[in-house]
Amino acid sequence: MTERERARFEAFEAEKGSPRVQQFHIAMAAYSGEGIPRDVELAAKLFRLAADQGLAEAQFNLAQCYAFGEGVNEDAAEAARLYRLAADQGVAVAQWNLAVCYEKGRGVPRNEREAARLKSLAAE
Repeated sequence: MTERERARFEAFEAEKGSPRVQQFHIAMAAYSGEGIPRDVELAAKLFRLAADQGLAEAQFNLAQCYAFGEGVNEDAAEAARLYRLAADQGVAVAQWNLAVCYEKGRGVPRNEREAARLKSLAAE
């Protein structure tokens, strides 16, 4: 089995609902292009599957996809929603990015107080 065939097989398995961590790892490989061809649309799809199962890291990475329009249409409100899910699970970088969303009013109403609270939480 070639590397490309293995990657397609693993992606197929992940899409069928293999464990969320496997979905996340394959999504990361597809997003970065490490070991398999870069495919941000596949990455976003697999991040979504793992995120919907509650994996905080996948929620954060899917938020990044929405924030930058990689593999999905750019959507600041969806990015902020997903950052919130990951932030609530203690992902410091999601807390920080959500703080920036509040600072700039990207996807959420501008709120300096909430931004400061989240930055403080991330710093802890």
